[in-house]
Amino acid sequence: MLIERGSKVYVYGQVDIPAGLDRATVGIEAALVGEGLDPAGADWHTAAWQGADARYMVDTSAVADGRYVLKWRATAGAEQVVLTAGRVTVGASTP
Repeated sequence: MLIERGSKVYVYGQVDIPAGLDRATVGIEAALVGEGLDPAGADWHTAAWQGADARYMVDTSAVADGRYVLKWRATAGAEQVVLTAGRVTVGASTP
């Protein structure tokens, strides 16, 4: 996904949770990190549920141009799952 400089846009992703859990009881967070990096504590930001999908606002004024990986983190009680959502390029497309 390419997000042009100056954009402030929601990104959406399907996050499967175990049967029987209510999304209202499952915390969801997102991290936008450089390729090959694992998110650190401060990289995680509150996301939200919209139906079966998670959503997170990417504000390009808060990140440098470059290639990133979007990750979701879902927390339900003692269980915590981190999923890679996909790649995001911010700013001009780079070959």
